[in-house]
Amino acid sequence: MLFNLSSILTALKSKMFEPDLFTSLSYFFLFIILFTLQWGYYIFFEMMFSGKSIGKMILGLRVIMYNGEFLDFSSSVLRNFIRIIDINITFYWEPYYQ
Repeated sequence: MLFNLSSILTALKSKMFEPDLFTSLSYFFLFIILFTLQWGYYIFFEMMFSGKSIGKMILGLRVIMYNGEFLDFSSSVLRNFIRIIDINITFYWEPYYQ
């Protein structure tokens, strides 16, 4: 994964609402750029290269739909937004130790 937006936002959270408008706008545009890079990368490659990102090309893998057809745009967007759930489960699923 290129960036983890939740950790970046957590780190910037205290500075996000400073009274300085320039700083707030800078963080806003940084968020937009990182969001586009993180989600746009997978959607772009899956649409342009028939379900293959660079890593999938190297390994000879391809993403297809359940019926064997190529991935369409809405399926690719949904598939990649589900990564939010995967990321959160990975980072917050820790056993409780006393």
